[in-house]
Parts: sequence; structure tokens; C-alpha cells
Amino acid sequence: MRTWPAGDSGSARAASWWSSPATTAYLLKNFVDAGIPVLGIDPSDTVARAAEKIGVPTLVEFFGEDLARRLASQGRRADLIIGNNVLAHVPRLNDFVAGIATLLKPTGTVTIEFRIFSS
Repeated sequence: MRTWPAGDSGSARAASWWSSPATTAYLLKNFVDAGIPVLGIDPSDTVARAAEKIGVPTLVEFFGEDLARRLASQGRRADLIIGNNVLAHVPRLNDFVAGIATLLKPTGTVTIEFRIFSS
């Protein structure tokens, strides 16, 4: 995980989307508690309400290149993008990955968690 120097957290941004809302919302809450701006993104209003309830600002929207462009144009590019168990649920994978490239700062980091199934 990337860390930021003390006092620099105001310029760092983390963004996340998830299919495992409890886990990721609680992960993002740690960033919120450290004063690092975060944004959760999930198309489910139920998930978004649960995240908002614990203090994690969340957009109710599918993530893709259009949303990434809007966020970037608002100066909201991310230093860290977290995706936990989400890629298998993405209906437009190329658009999703293009959105990551658009939203991530040039020196940013992406972490994507994949579930491993064994037979």
C-alpha cells in the first residue's frame, strides 16, 4: 500500500469500487479516518447508503471511462484505486479498464483483488 508523508494527506486521493461492500467500505473508512479524501463507486444505492452510513462518500453509478473523465475534469484523479472482487461483475470490461487509466494519476497505484477458485 502506498503511504503519504505526514501532512500531505490532503493532496492524496483514493477511489474504490467493490462487489464486497462491507469489506471495502471499511477499508476506505481507514483512509477517511486518516484524512485522505476517498470516493466509493457502486451502482447499488443499497451499498452506497451503507458506505455513507460509516462515513465513506459514495457515488451510485457504474464505473467506466465517462465517469472517470468527469471526475478527472473536476480535479479528482486518484493516487490509489482499489478494486476488490469486482472485475468478474463488470459488464463492459474494456470501458472499466479505460476508466482506470483515465482516473489514475501518472504516479498512481492500482490494486485489484481476484478471487481464486480451486476445483
